Amino acid sequence: MMHEYAIEMVSVNRVFGKGAAQVAALSDIALTIEPGARVAVVGPSGSGKTTFLNLVGALDKPSSGVVTVLGHEISRFSERAASAFRRERLGFVFQDDALIPEITVFENVELPLVLLRVPPQERRARVRNLMERLLLDHRMSSFPPVLSAGEKQRVAVARAIIHDPKLLLADEPTSHLDTRAAEAVLQTIQELTAEKGITVITATHDPRVFTRFTSHVTLNDGRVVQHNPHAPEDADVTLHARHGLGDSLGVS
Repeated sequence: MMHEYAIEMVSVNRVFGKGAAQVAALSDIALTIEPGARVAVVGPSGSGKTTFLNLVGALDKPSSGVVTVLGHEISRFSERAASAFRRERLGFVFQDDALIPEITVFENVELPLVLLRVPPQERRARVRNLMERLLLDHRMSSFPPVLSAGEKQRVAVARAIIHDPKLLLADEPTSHLDTRAAEAVLQTIQELTAEKGITVITATHDPRVFTRFTSHVTLNDGRVVQHNPHAPEDADVTLHARHGLGDSLGVS
């Protein structure tokens, strides 16, 4: 039986623009990520972190190369297939929380279950149980604009995992939060995803995130530029490196 990675990227390039205006956002990326890993993707602004997440999240397609996520070659998906895949298998947490301000906190968290046509009684039970656990049950009837920044982001995490996705993608989830709120959000992500074996990939500049994640990939100018050659053989992330770096390098 072939080993199934959570994510596998083979010779992946993403180029924007044409001719003289062409910009390579990602260049010759080749790596694998194990199921259940927690990976921080780090690097300066413009290094390709968000492009990386967009490719893994079936929000974009590579210009060349193959992206396989949860056993599916998503780089070949039609838009309809990509939309269904995102809805059923993935969870997303965005930098600005992306909550819908016109509906309640309860309705925001419930939305993925509505889209998946989960029966109303089950939806209500699942949302209540999760919100109680996050100590946000007193906010269920509130609207997002009255929440603190930390509360909004914890609600966003709840919405992202309410449907038990296999992969959680987070783009700078703590960038607008103070230390206390950031710790609460990171603890929420860490506990809930670990219990369910959810693979987590987050793009971040935040050292608070970096220290909590078990594996790291550093990007610069669209390329992987940093690795740990002393990583264990069963490291969560393996880079199939080129340009004389060896056949495979662990990153931790």
